[in-house]
Amino acid sequence: MAQQPYQVLHLEDDAAFAEAVREMFGWVQPGKWEVTNVPSLEGALDHLHRQSYHLIIVDLNLLDSHGMETLWALRPVVQHAAVVVSTGANGAVMQAECYRLGAVGFFSKGAPIEPKEFVASVEQLVTERLATKADIAFIGEAGRALADDGA
Repeated sequence: MAQQPYQVLHLEDDAAFAEAVREMFGWVQPGKWEVTNVPSLEGALDHLHRQSYHLIIVDLNLLDSHGMETLWALRPVVQHAAVVVSTGANGAVMQAECYRLGAVGFFSKGAPIEPKEFVASVEQLVTERLATKADIAFIGEAGRALADDGA
């Protein structure tokens, strides 16, 4: 049975950049990624309430949200998705704050991106996040089994 494609939600208000990212995933690993672009935080929250995603790529400066408020707003609804920040701004302090708010990756739009390396990196982040989610589910099941045995 073929693996279902990874679901990616890309929050990006620059349509040309969003299309380039979508094409990059399709070129590097055809059929493995299904990328949905939304240009606003409001649109992203709507999608996240209706569907779960494996990967969320977030531009911090959107039409309706700016800076860290974008990550703050996403935190309650991202569930177990890998969150990667994509921004034109850069700096060690900003990166540290993104990681503190739950991001697992960070890249600057101004820096050159090697497509195969980028896709391989985010795939590893998604795989690690899925493994963590499976561990949490297993621990939860084991805890329920222990509680049932002790009752």
